[in-house]
Amino acid sequence: MADFVTLTCPNCGEKLGIAFDIERFACGYCGNEHLLKRGGGIVSIIPITNDIKKIQTGVDKNAAELEISRLKKEIHELNQKNKTLPKDILKKYQEKFWGIKPIPNIFISRLLDKKDGMKFSFLGRQGERAMIYKDRMFALTVEDIDYITQKAKYEAIRPSQQNEKEFVEFFDDLDTLKYLMVENNKKIQINGTEIERLSKLLSS
Repeated sequence: MADFVTLTCPNCGEKLGIAFDIERFACGYCGNEHLLKRGGGIVSIIPITNDIKKIQTGVDKNAAELEISRLKKEIHELNQKNKTLPKDILKKYQEKFWGIKPIPNIFISRLLDKKDGMKFSFLGRQGERAMIYKDRMFALTVEDIDYITQKAKYEAIRPSQQNEKEFVEFFDDLDTLKYLMVENNKKIQINGTEIERLSKLLSS
């Protein structure tokens, strides 16, 4: 059996040599698209009409709408994850927030004070200070972490040998927190770009 069949383009009348294993093709002379129909040993050409194109476009748009919905849901989940990550990673310090061993917590809280343009009430009860500081630490952003890290390099900080290990561990955890949040933000940005592209497809 031949690997191709010769048929006439129903639009321009030119003879076409068409590979036997394809189902859809465009005429090399007039550019119109056609489908191959096989049945009973007969091969014929069916022009792709506007109705068929509309069906295909409709399918594409349905798929685009579903994908946009999925991407928006993923963005929401990533944003929620970024809100819970600080608590997930820093909760092991919760008992130390203004507790018996507040270093490096007092140092970090003072840096956040400067960033926020506020001043914690050092005259208040310890429990109140602890709650204010805990809530602020559990709401850290990438910008907060960058600020803390940069400022820590220039602040006059001399942790004692007893506290040095705690400082190192704390800043390692901040690095981990920042990495995870940045990765989530990258995914959010990629999804947003894809939503924009699909939205243009739907409006065309």
